[in-house]
Amino acid sequence: MNITPENYHSIEVKREWLSHSQYRRWLECGAAMKAELDGKYTPPMTEALMVGQYVDRAVTVPTEFDAWCKAHEGEIASAKTGKKYAAFAKADALIARVQGDELYWAVVEGCKAQVVLQGEIGKVPWLYMADFLREDAKTATLLDFKTAKGFGDEWTIEEVNMGSEYRTVRTRVPWYDAAGYWRQLSVGRFLFHQQHSVFPLCGILAASKPPPDDFLGKPRPCGLGAWYLPEGELRFDREISQIKNRLTDIMAWKRGDVPAPACGECDWCRSQSNWGKQQRGKSGRTWTVDE
Repeated sequence: MNITPENYHSIEVKREWLSHSQYRRWLECGAAMKAELDGKYTPPMTEALMVGQYVDRAVTVPTEFDAWCKAHEGEIASAKTGKKYAAFAKADALIARVQGDELYWAVVEGCKAQVVLQGEIGKVPWLYMADFLREDAKTATLLDFKTAKGFGDEWTIEEVNMGSEYRTVRTRVPWYDAAGYWRQLSVGRFLFHQQHSVFPLCGILAASKPPPDDFLGKPRPCGLGAWYLPEGELRFDREISQIKNRLTDIMAWKRGDVPAPACGECDWCRSQSNWGKQQRGKSGRTWTVDE
């Protein structure tokens, strides 16, 4: 199958390949991911996701922005007044700030946008779509564009090797680490190396969402930033190793060899709960039906 940005998110591709977003969703709620692949569930499109796609198109592939907006004009603006909804109006300010920044254009100069990388991790087919990619061996660079609520450090749960076992600890990490972007870039870096035999410099371009307007109604600016992850950092290898360790379970769930665990909290799990069902296991992560 020829994988392109147009079919990258299709259900047919998801059934044959793994990606970082699919991997994350298997860990969040395997039952919902399995239901989606089986055609029983379609994840809801929230306003936040729609605004994220809106910004992504404008920043990474601006030539496709107008066509995308035309296809989603009912979600972007009121049919009666033609006025954009507040979330998209604020997104326009963010887009203008990014596109008006000289450093942004300097960083992405010479990069291709929305490039699909294909390869294997743990003998399982994987995909990765880089927002910006410079493929030349001497200047190989992989960049992802993100929007964030802020750039401050955040608390997260992390697995730590305690010698004989891994334990989870609560720790404070950079915002992009808490969001899982180090793991995501590790996947892209690994697949790029399979295709080009060199490791790219990995980085994140990000814009923080504008805070609420001040009390006079004046818009407040978003923040911009660029973060490059250290070359040769052992963290990349650790992230790939942890992914490989979880693939046996994930592929068993995906094939249907064993029931995929349910989180008990997402839209799919709530839609399946009723008086005839019960939760078993830690935190209700496995749901069964009483016969």
